[in-house]
Amino acid sequence: MFIIIGDLIAFVISVLVTLIIASVPVWVAAKIVAKRSTFGQAVAATLLSLIIFFILLFVFSIFTPFIGGIFGFIGALWVFRKVYNIGWVDSLALTIIAIFIAIMIYIILGAFLFPVIHTSMIHEHAVVTSIIV
Repeated sequence: MFIIIGDLIAFVISVLVTLIIASVPVWVAAKIVAKRSTFGQAVAATLLSLIIFFILLFVFSIFTPFIGGIFGFIGALWVFRKVYNIGWVDSLALTIIAIFIAIMIYIILGAFLFPVIHTSMIHEHAVVTSIIV
């Protein structure tokens, strides 16, 4: 029983952390495009757009997955449009800018974290090798 509760708590925490991290590019992009945005709006827009995207993807993938993806993308644009009270073109711009910002964040984090992870892995390999020898 306690293991299940612990796993559930870990799952909820990881989902919340992932949602917060995924909302940062949306928040920054909304500041650029919509000129007004709170982080709460970004979190709500991110969560709602994911839910709408996957519902539409599931429903319209009956025909083909490509059609489902198109309808899901349009649904996500609609969510951004409603949350930030912007037009379709601004919603598309917000999405493109958010994707670009997310890619830049991943590149920067990868540049700083990869050497640390790689170095620690080399150190562990050296320690294991010296123990074996």
